[in-house]
Amino acid sequence: MRQSVGWWADFSAGWPGGAALKEAGAIGIIVYIGEGRQGKRITGAQYREAIAAGLSVRFVGELSIHDAEFGWDRGVEFAHATLADFDVRGIPRRQFVACAADEHLTTAQIPTAVRFAQGFESVIGHELTGCYGFREFIRACIGHAGSWYWLAGSPPPADLDDWVLFWQRNDRTIFVSGIACDINEQLLTLQEGDMSWSDKFAVPDGPNKGVEYEAWQYLVWANYFANQIPALQAAVAQLTAAVGGLSDDEANIIAAVRAQPTGGQVDAAALAAELVAHGGLLTMQQLVDILNKVGLRVEP
Repeated sequence: MRQSVGWWADFSAGWPGGAALKEAGAIGIIVYIGEGRQGKRITGAQYREAIAAGLSVRFVGELSIHDAEFGWDRGVEFAHATLADFDVRGIPRRQFVACAADEHLTTAQIPTAVRFAQGFESVIGHELTGCYGFREFIRACIGHAGSWYWLAGSPPPADLDDWVLFWQRNDRTIFVSGIACDINEQLLTLQEGDMSWSDKFAVPDGPNKGVEYEAWQYLVWANYFANQIPALQAAVAQLTAAVGGLSDDEANIIAAVRAQPTGGQVDAAALAAELVAHGGLLTMQQLVDILNKVGLRVEP
């Protein structure tokens, strides 16, 4: 077995706290999402607390040990439940998420379990999909489903050394804030391009140039503004129509003024300039004031 890079915690009996997990030595957590009871799944506030504490976060969608026995359709169903749960909890969708076969599989069950993982991957995406289970499941998924593998049970044998990212120890646990946590040894360096949502990036330009924000903040803001785009586009269209209408009104006013007999010559250019300078809709008194200013004597 490879040397551990560090350990990640997983737990289901409560929330140990981000700072407490970090203080206990964890470098990351793998938490439940999508299926299962409310208290088992991470909340949005807990996710942000973990990120603020400097923990990396990955997820697992699991309802019971029998999930993988139901094949492709169940995998697709669980993946959609995962994405919906991200939305409800205010967690960015682009996350590393494992599907689970949390039981020893018979030879006859393995093809169905792999199809379950493939259905899950068809929604979550290959790069982000992980597979959790025992040796027979991990071996069957390599090259067929998932891009990262989380092994339960005994330490990884030599043939899995190059594949197992996490090994969930079966010889000890740790208590953090009174909550029992499994210890998951990270045995491989994270793939190039992987990042922690706590990684910081400086704003490249604008009034906040040089200010650093964490990656998850950029994504939350991007999602927020993406949701506002349709409303903004509609507002711009309304404003454009209003401006076009004002331009037509101004032209009609100028034409009407030109057609009126006056005691002197009205400067149409001056009138247009006054209307443009004022901007927006005019009250009757404002219109009278402008007309008088450019030489057309009128009374309100």
